[in-house]
This record gives sequence, C-alpha cells and structure tokens, in this order.
Amino acid sequence: MQVTAKSWRLSTAIYRMLVAAQTIAWAAMAAANVISRRPRASLAVDRVGIALAVGAVVGLAGGLLAYYRPGARTRPSEHEAVIVTWACFQGAGLLALMGYALTGAVVCFVAELVVLALMHAFSPNRLPNTHKQPEG
Repeated sequence: MQVTAKSWRLSTAIYRMLVAAQTIAWAAMAAANVISRRPRASLAVDRVGIALAVGAVVGLAGGLLAYYRPGARTRPSEHEAVIVTWACFQGAGLLALMGYALTGAVVCFVAELVVLALMHAFSPNRLPNTHKQPEG
C-alpha cells in the first residue's frame, strides 16, 4: 500500500471522525442506560458478550503488533503501519461497542473504554513523525 499525501490526509480525517463517532456513541449508550433506569452493566457475560470482548482484545493486539513490529515504523512503511493500527483499533472498538449495546456487560464497557483510550493515544497529532505528510 502506497501512502501519498492525499491518502494520508484522508486517512487521518476518517480516523478522527470515527473516533469521535465511537466516543459519542459510547457516551450516549451509557447515558441512555442511566436515564432509562435500566440495571447497571451486568457482571454476568453471555457468549455473545464474551465473543465480542475477545474480538475487541484481538483487534487491539493486532493493532499494537502492527505498530510495534520490527521495521514497521521506518520510512516509508511508517504511515502504512499507522493506518493498519488505526483500522485494527476501529474494528476492536466496533466489536466492543456492539457487545455493550447487545449485552450491557461490564467487560464490553471496559473494553470500549480501553479501545477509546488507545484510539486517542494513537491520534495523528500524538504519534511521533506521523504529523508530517508523506511525499508523493
């Protein structure tokens, strides 16, 4: 995958929008649960919640491996590794969010919290050397 300046700008814009959307969706679901006086998130987890939480953890691990694997952050593959990391985090976040929406399980709520924290930590503004757009 060749990352050009245009595709980098597009990738960062999409990533920022998706992080904002997931943050808002997570907060809205949590607020809706409080407002509706639905029982708090359950400690009991059914198979669906477990599967989605495990999927989220696998997505997080995949993203971190993509970013920290040897040679991933050397030019020119640095931007490619970051984009793969972002895609893995977005997938993990969607799985955790679905798990929380479907089951209300604490494990899915916490998984989404961890995913969102990593998404913000791996923001385009915070990553070293990625604020510069690739040539091309």
